[in-house]
Amino acid sequence: MGGLLIGHVDDKGRNVCAVGFFPEQIEATAGYCEFDGSWLAMSAAAIDHANSAIDGDSGDTPNLRVIGWIHTHPGLGIFLSGIDVKTYEANLDMTKDGRFVAVVVDPLEGKNGVFLTPDKPNSHSTASGTLFMDDKLRGRYLAFLQRMEEIREVRGREALPFLLCGDLRGEHVSKGNVDDYLESYLKGIHSIRKDFKNWKGGFDSESRRIDELEVIIGQNEEVVRALQDEMHSMIQEVIARLDKLEQGFDNSIKSLTEMFEAKISEMEGRLGDFEEDDEEEDDLVPALDYLAKHIKALECGDS
Repeated sequence: MGGLLIGHVDDKGRNVCAVGFFPEQIEATAGYCEFDGSWLAMSAAAIDHANSAIDGDSGDTPNLRVIGWIHTHPGLGIFLSGIDVKTYEANLDMTKDGRFVAVVVDPLEGKNGVFLTPDKPNSHSTASGTLFMDDKLRGRYLAFLQRMEEIREVRGREALPFLLCGDLRGEHVSKGNVDDYLESYLKGIHSIRKDFKNWKGGFDSESRRIDELEVIIGQNEEVVRALQDEMHSMIQEVIARLDKLEQGFDNSIKSLTEMFEAKISEMEGRLGDFEEDDEEEDDLVPALDYLAKHIKALECGDS
């Protein structure tokens, strides 16, 4: 939300913000807000009425004026964005003496800051201080607030949803005016209760869902345990079969080894017999040579 601050310049030359208002927003998002520029003219007219309605020595009682611009940064922190800087500069250009402050409030974080120049978008001070007003100055501020109430009555509450009364809140409300702060607070409580109720309903729903999931998880755990037991039994069975196969394989290897050893022994025996036969044949060679020689001699007729 964005709005205007009404104040004065005190005898020490300080810019003082005492009251203000938030008009209806033309556009309002988390990062941008805009209100009708006609509210600047309406507030200026209300200020002129207040300054003239309450007579005072010009030397002792300062005139009211539009002294600042206020807007919120919900959850964004305290700084001036690029758009804020341009808005601030435009407001400064409309003032004759260059006196204008910017106030940024983060209602979600409970923080605020006062900027004295658009040239330092990250340099700010806390919106705090003490304010002394004499009866005439106080009367002017109350007259301004009352005129804004008259404008609200004509244009409707939605057009002017909130008046910032500051230290004059009690006196303004005592005149029969609505306490915007209290009403907003109660609406906030109602909204919080509504949100809490919705949140509780969602929580109950989620709680039931969690209970259902716990049941499903419990069932799944039982299935997992059954599968683990079955898997363990299968593994034990496989291990037993593997042990049996391994024993059978060892026995087969042993039988084959014994068979091969027997065959080798048998072959070695046969080879020994074959070598003895070769030796006997060697003994017959000289005799055969002798007979061959004599047979040849007979063929030739020799005696």
